[in-house]
Amino acid sequence: MPEVNSLGLTDEDMDDLEGLLGDGDLLDDIMEVMGGEVPRTRDDHTKVCVSKIPDCDFCENGTKARYDGKTVMGPWANMCQAHLAIYGIGLGLGKGQEYILDKED
Repeated sequence: MPEVNSLGLTDEDMDDLEGLLGDGDLLDDIMEVMGGEVPRTRDDHTKVCVSKIPDCDFCENGTKARYDGKTVMGPWANMCQAHLAIYGIGLGLGKGQEYILDKED
């Protein structure tokens, strides 16, 4: 089993995160994927309507994200179910939301 740091991440995980977040433009990238829109949240703040579902920021195979959430490392990310379980802190205000495809367009 690989060694992990205090956040429970391997060196490979940290390299992936540094590559993902290194340019500091993650929010801009997310907004570009969403078409530059400010997404509408549902009343309980656990779901958000978007016009396009982005790819998971951790997967490299085009897997669609199901969630936008704060990670245990601090920054927010688009995550599939598996990566939400590993890196997410939960759903709700200040934690994360499930993406719902807006069919009103």
